[in-house]
Amino acid sequence: MPGNIGMTKIMPPHCFWYDGKRESFDKGGVSGFVIISESHISIHTFPEQRYASVDIFSCKQFDIDRTAELFAQALEARKIEKNLIMRGREFPHSVPQVTKIVTKQREGMKE
Repeated sequence: MPGNIGMTKIMPPHCFWYDGKRESFDKGGVSGFVIISESHISIHTFPEQRYASVDIFSCKQFDIDRTAELFAQALEARKIEKNLIMRGREFPHSVPQVTKIVTKQREGMKE
């Protein structure tokens, strides 16, 4: 999936089966993640409940609607719920800005 949404995979995906607990919602399923240069993609599946949850954490912009459609097709989903969280809005994107922040922090450490 990373290549299909313009991301760069930097390690193979890791997937794990979990048996779950029969007395709870979590009846088990496959969870997996892949580290991408932009951060990570993870998935948790609950086949018995016909439910899956995907998280794409990325510092790079991507087409959310197209990505949701690709996952929906791959998982044969009938319903999609999307939530966008804008993370790292205060993260500085310029070297001069980072230099000012680091210099100020180091000056404070001297005291």
